[in-house]
Amino acid sequence: MDRRVIALLALLGAATRADAETRPVPGGSIVVPLGEQPVAPGDPVRALRWADQVIALATSEGLYQDGRPALADGDPVVTSPLGARVRVRAGVRTHDGRPVTAAEVAAALDKLRASPLGFVLGPVRGVQAVGSDAVELALSAPAAPADLAAILSAPQAAVPRTGPFVLGGADAHEVRLDAFSGYHGGRPWLDRVILRAYDSRSNEVSAFELGSAQMLLHGSLRRRDGAGEPLVWPATEAAALLTFVGFAAAAPPEARQAVALAIDADAVRRFAAREPATTVARPAANPARARALLASSAWHGKTLTLLTDKSRFADDDVAQKVQAQLQRVGLTVRIESASASEFERRLAANSGFDLFVGQCAPQLAGTRVCGDGGAVALYRSGLRAHHALELRGLRIDAAGRLRFDDAFLWRKAGAARP
Repeated sequence: MDRRVIALLALLGAATRADAETRPVPGGSIVVPLGEQPVAPGDPVRALRWADQVIALATSEGLYQDGRPALADGDPVVTSPLGARVRVRAGVRTHDGRPVTAAEVAAALDKLRASPLGFVLGPVRGVQAVGSDAVELALSAPAAPADLAAILSAPQAAVPRTGPFVLGGADAHEVRLDAFSGYHGGRPWLDRVILRAYDSRSNEVSAFELGSAQMLLHGSLRRRDGAGEPLVWPATEAAALLTFVGFAAAAPPEARQAVALAIDADAVRRFAAREPATTVARPAANPARARALLASSAWHGKTLTLLTDKSRFADDDVAQKVQAQLQRVGLTVRIESASASEFERRLAANSGFDLFVGQCAPQLAGTRVCGDGGAVALYRSGLRAHHALELRGLRIDAAGRLRFDDAFLWRKAGAARP
């Protein structure tokens, strides 16, 4: 039975007498805010940012999803201590109608393996198509089937243009996702999901309260009518977005140490974090020691550039607090806010900044693409997602990403279709 039918039957079974006068409505569209601007919408292999991962999971599908078969026809089969085989589900088609073959799956995994995010494949060191319906995995170390399924569930490991939604259009401020009628898991209930990056918290709150958006990720509600109970993704070590201060490659070692000693992470969290958040445990700030280290540093007397992504509302708040804390130890810092694309371009080129405020999804925290090598971890933040009362079936997965494939609108009988 289609999993959407199963989910709907469960909801119908739990309906109260008050729900008897309402019904699910196939179709309709919703507007959902993004926590940041995407920079690579629809390209799974470049899905480093939270927003790009949300889009990748909506428009692409991997062999596994949350450890369960998706494009795969069953669990991985270990064929040798350093080998495994996965069968590809028959009958799956891309958004343009082409059959998804083992060769296409292998090509997507090979592209990821050769990319900067290739490390997410863990022990998978090679992929080869075996006929049209299976892929052979060469491993660098033995791995259990469940571990391989979890690794291959990464959004970066997905095959483009195979997910429940088609990328209908995208720019820096808005991404349109249209339902894919040929999706092998069943057509989504919603016709369209519009992901929108608002330019301020207040504009996002106003859009939700006026009904032009069906979800609120940032800011506080001024009134509760029409809103369901919020979906909350807790800020724990295993499940949270990590906010940190990173360094340009040329930053001197003693300066990195001094910055770490100068920053009071708990004070930054209290000032900047709006969502459920916890401070990262680290040594207490020691401004006196920081000043001593900076006295002989190449950064002494220099004006530093602290780069932020202006599409992330908390980044500038973090930067302001960090700027004040560094000023107390003798460092002059200039904050520069850049668009998401310019921010990522500078990080990739390692130019145009001395420090930056970064954010990392749980899957990538602590890796070389998320500020390891001396980054100052500040706090982990979760999500508190308010949603319109009629929006049902929306969920936040274990890595804090919004999922729309089972979402639908629940309307009073006789109400006009949205």
